[in-house]
Formats: sequence, C-alpha cells, structure tokens
Amino acid sequence: MATVKDLYKITALTNLHVGSGDQNYGIVDKLVQRDPLSRLPVIHASSLKGALKIYCREVLGMTEANNPPFRNSFGSEHNQGNDKYFSAHLLTIPIRSNVKPYFRATCPSILNEIYDLMLSFNFLATDNFLLAIKKLKDACNRWDKKFLVFNDLPVNAIIEEYAFAGEFDNKTEVFADNKIRDDLGYKKEDLVIVRDDVFMEICENLPVVARNRMDKHKNLWYEELVPRQSEFCFFYVGAKENRVAILDEIVKISSQGMPVQIGANATVGYGFCKIEKSAGHEAR
Repeated sequence: MATVKDLYKITALTNLHVGSGDQNYGIVDKLVQRDPLSRLPVIHASSLKGALKIYCREVLGMTEANNPPFRNSFGSEHNQGNDKYFSAHLLTIPIRSNVKPYFRATCPSILNEIYDLMLSFNFLATDNFLLAIKKLKDACNRWDKKFLVFNDLPVNAIIEEYAFAGEFDNKTEVFADNKIRDDLGYKKEDLVIVRDDVFMEICENLPVVARNRMDKHKNLWYEELVPRQSEFCFFYVGAKENRVAILDEIVKISSQGMPVQIGANATVGYGFCKIEKSAGHEAR
C-alpha cells in the first residue's frame, strides 16, 4: 500500500470561528483556536479531522460499513484510523487597502515554517510549490521593511494604516519574480509579505462581532472571527487509496458548490471553506 504525503490549502469562503474553548475574562467571550507557540490562528487537527469526517458522512454519503477507505482513514467505533491529519496553520490573512478590497498577507516566519515542515516530510526538491516557498523565504530573509509586494502600487496606496507616500516611504520593496507568485497559486497584485512583527499585530486584533442568543434570556456575547478569504494549510500522510477516495473527492466536490464547513455557527453561515491540494508525492 503506497503512502502519500500531501499539502492542502483551506480557503475560508465565509467568516470562520473554530472555538478554543478557553475561558476568557476580557471583553471577548469566545476566542478562536491559536497555535500555542506562535499565537497565530490555527485549526487544530482534531477539529479539522472531525469536520472532514462529517463532510464525508453527510455530503459524500460515506460510512464505516459501506466505504473501507473511510473506515481505514478515519477509524471506527472500535479502531483508530491509519491516516494522519495534521493541524491547519495560517498561510495568509486578508488585509485592507484603498486600491482594492484586500491583499493576501503572509510573513517570513510562516514561509520558513512551511518550508521546514515540507523538508521534514521529505517533499521532493523539484516540487514547484516547495521551490517557490524557498525562493520567497530567502528573499524575505534579506529585507527588514514592513511590506514586500509583487507589483508597483499607486503612490496613494494604503495597506492597513500604512501609506506608500509620506510616512511609508522606504518601508516597502517590490519583488520582481512573478513566477514565484504564480507557482504559489496567487494572482497579480494579490500577495503581500508583511514583516513578522506587523503580521503578529494584525493577527492579535482579529475582528470581533456581537451575537444575540435567540431565546427568552436574549444574552449578548462577543465572538472572535478569522475573516473570510483567510487561508490555512495542512499536511496529510496516509494510504494513497484512502487519499484518492476521500481527499480527492473532498477537493473536487468542495470546489463545485458544496464547501466544507469547519468550526461553529454553521446556521449563520460561518466556516464554509474550499479545500485544494498544493503539493504532494508518494513516499519512496
């Protein structure tokens, strides 16, 4: 049985709230899951695997009885699954601009971590995604400006509160190798690399919305969100036949109008996501 190692990208089509379950005594009652080391938003492996399992049951009609790959991958009541689904770590987050609704922003630390993980999982050195990550992270390690963009922007451009004219002079750099951007799967003028400290500040101040409980108590609470169009990536290691029967089907169906729902509040439209394969290979 061939083993495959794959990297998948999750795009949040709607606002996402995968709750941490932590007790919080500040103004925000319900916080999103965060990586315990970086404090960046994350989808823990148990939450992700559970969402994919429910999707296979309810959308693809798979059960332990009628689908051996489903049983082998996710396990059953008496046996654990054989495949490994890793936590989904933040890849990009949308940041506002006056020249377009948003840019997709990432940071050098994220690029370095993805590259190191891909090496740890022995991804092929010829993989276009891996090569693009390497070239981009190497470029990022040579600069200390707040933003790295792939195209010239108008002088009146603003990214978050930073203006390209005036106080933003000498704080940005244009990266000319658009093939890297293309190999990562991004469109023209879509991707922005943000210095680590700026990116952390953005992620520490995620949107917060007020919610009302629709019952006689009418309680009000506040909920942290990961904004729509945020992207995560996760690793899958498992049997090729399970991948073909499950994740390949999820990728196909989630792009055809049946997105995967991850996290809480599905009835108010939260957490609907598209899943795509970014890179992968069979283990030797």
